[in-house]
Amino acid sequence: MIDVEATRAAPPPPPPEAPPAMLPGVYLAKRREAAGVPLDVAARALGLVYGNPSASASGAADYRNQLQLLERDELATLGKDATADLLAALPRVFRFDPNVWLALLAARTNPDLPVPLICRNCACTWNDACSDSGGETCGWVNTAVGEPALCTMCIGAEGPDGGEELRHAA
Repeated sequence: MIDVEATRAAPPPPPPEAPPAMLPGVYLAKRREAAGVPLDVAARALGLVYGNPSASASGAADYRNQLQLLERDELATLGKDATADLLAALPRVFRFDPNVWLALLAARTNPDLPVPLICRNCACTWNDACSDSGGETCGWVNTAVGEPALCTMCIGAEGPDGGEELRHAA
């Protein structure tokens, strides 16, 4: 007699889980670093954006501290008004998408919310792609299912085995 239970196929393994969304502060720090803007330079530039070109050392230190709080996701310490002011000023200091930051912030409290595709290395997105000196924009590399995304400009930083390239127009 045939044992029907023994002949049944094992259930397929569950699909790999999507990687957790990048934290908003990590996104911001990666975009600043990808732009080649050190923290102190960003702090001095914030002084210019805020109309304080002769910011004293303590004034620049205040901007630096605020930016560090934002990059460490210490929003309660920073405060709602200071966070909003920084998010409005920072795109004039280095390229990043405030809407991506807001989506990542929302995903912290509700992980089911969609977040944009973000490069795990430089944090570029479809709306804020990397570009080389010739103006060529990056694309996406096919990574293994469940791995964070990687852009074509960053593939060299992680080795040549990143996968197949998918281009996009930025």
